[in-house]
Amino acid sequence: MFTQCPECHHPQTLTIDQLRETRGIIRCPHCSTQFDALQRLSDTPANVAIAPPEEQLPWVQDRKPTNPLLWNLSVAAGIILLCVQIIYFLGPSALQHEKLRPWLIEACSYLGCSLPDYRNLADFSVLASSLILTADQNYYFKAIINNQAEFAQPYPGIKLTLLKLSGEPFAQRAFSRKNLTFRTDKIAPHETIEIGLAIAAPGTSVGGYTFELI
Repeated sequence: MFTQCPECHHPQTLTIDQLRETRGIIRCPHCSTQFDALQRLSDTPANVAIAPPEEQLPWVQDRKPTNPLLWNLSVAAGIILLCVQIIYFLGPSALQHEKLRPWLIEACSYLGCSLPDYRNLADFSVLASSLILTADQNYYFKAIINNQAEFAQPYPGIKLTLLKLSGEPFAQRAFSRKNLTFRTDKIAPHETIEIGLAIAAPGTSVGGYTFELI
């Protein structure tokens, strides 16, 4: 495997052991820049000069063309082997790595397997939220969330905390995905959705709220 320094663009050879020991963070031997090697991971070295074609001598016979089926099988086997090694050394977290997942998806297309759902709460961006008093003197919580990942994700849950007028928390409840109703099973890449919760009025006056995705 190869990676490339983002500062000086120098290509560097990597091994699975190096990735496992450093968790993908390496230092360029030329300019000493520290960077995430997984973001520029490749199975071929970058910026490698291509040698000019050799002059064909009249007494040299043309080689037989490579069998495309054999070539495709070799490439597929190489991809599958690389993915198996990455999963073995990096563990299940490799299945959720945004840079490695396309390689794993391609390997599964050859093997006929499927990957577990991509799930990374850090890829959700909360665009807006509110807690309003309704006409029947109850409350309605609303959050607008965008999936910034390149993959579809299951809907997140919500942990909502109600605060007193003094700012102290007095009530908290976690709403799992099973407690919420959505039109689809997953949020598409870069899709924005709205989560709404009807909250029965508590006995204590509500002075504010906090929430987090779970």
